[in-house]
Amino acid sequence: MRRGNKGESRSIKKRSFGSVIAEARRQAGLTQKDVVGLLRSGEVARWRLSNFSSLEHDQRYRPSDEMVEKLAEILGVSADVLYYYANRIPRDLRLSVENEVVEGAYEAFRRVLKTSPRCGRRR
Repeated sequence: MRRGNKGESRSIKKRSFGSVIAEARRQAGLTQKDVVGLLRSGEVARWRLSNFSSLEHDQRYRPSDEMVEKLAEILGVSADVLYYYANRIPRDLRLSVENEVVEGAYEAFRRVLKTSPRCGRRR
């Protein structure tokens, strides 16, 4: 919990996938219509403006791997970042490994988050 200006407590909420892609889209100087126009291959070619708007407003299910990777390319954002906010594991990390390896990877990730000065940590 973080304290506000007048001593009130407020939770630090993880940003949503929709808010991350909306922010990246604006920073890239693109409209929703621009992005939909650039989604022209495979499964994502069927997307309409209303679908994308719903995705930005977190009103759709998690995006597919293809959508995450295509959006990363269009918006100039790391696919790893988008996978994180989509609560997904990137394709290349979906391996059959021992439990200890998975635990070690998460411990390392937590250490990085705890020591990052730009991380909104929970207290």
